[in-house]
Amino acid sequence: MAPDPRVLGQASDEVDGRFVLQRCVGGGSQGWVWQALDTRRQTSAAVKLSPRESPAPNGAMARAGRFVGPNTPHVLRRGVTTQGHAFAVFSWLPGTDLDALVAHGPLPLPAWTWVGCQIARALADLHALAVIHGDVRLRNVRVVHDGARADKAVLLDLDLASEAGEVAAGQQTLHTRSPELADGHAASVASDLYALGCVLYWAAT
Repeated sequence: MAPDPRVLGQASDEVDGRFVLQRCVGGGSQGWVWQALDTRRQTSAAVKLSPRESPAPNGAMARAGRFVGPNTPHVLRRGVTTQGHAFAVFSWLPGTDLDALVAHGPLPLPAWTWVGCQIARALADLHALAVIHGDVRLRNVRVVHDGARADKAVLLDLDLASEAGEVAAGQQTLHTRSPELADGHAASVASDLYALGCVLYWAAT
């Protein structure tokens, strides 16, 4: 089968002289995520490649640091490839995205409560650093597995993360977009929490 021409990158491409792309695990208009091999550490990493026209990686996450808290991925590297694509490298977190879990039906109440508390903690860690996530949705929540046991829930995809007022309306997922974003206001702590409420509603129904 011919490769999808929309996908950025291809297997065996090397990013930042260190990360070798192995398997595309998803993506869309905001970019494409690959499982990659970190050739220095001989471990897996997640590499997201964004289109040429994407803005440079924002400074809010750089100011916040590479490690925000236990419920967000560890940022390893950021930069621009020789092809001009923005890239971000994160720790590889094996698990199942929340949209795949709820496709089989609502989460049981204990699991729903556990996931909600963990993602609320992730947002609290970001907001304490004056960083807004900007795109909380089912697909950006992953339940990380430690063997057969669910270890923690993690809030993925920090590409739109920025300081309050810097993320323009219209960049967020439509189904979790708060009323003020629909009216053209910038993303805020309140819009992140509205999106979390939408995620928890869908996970329970």
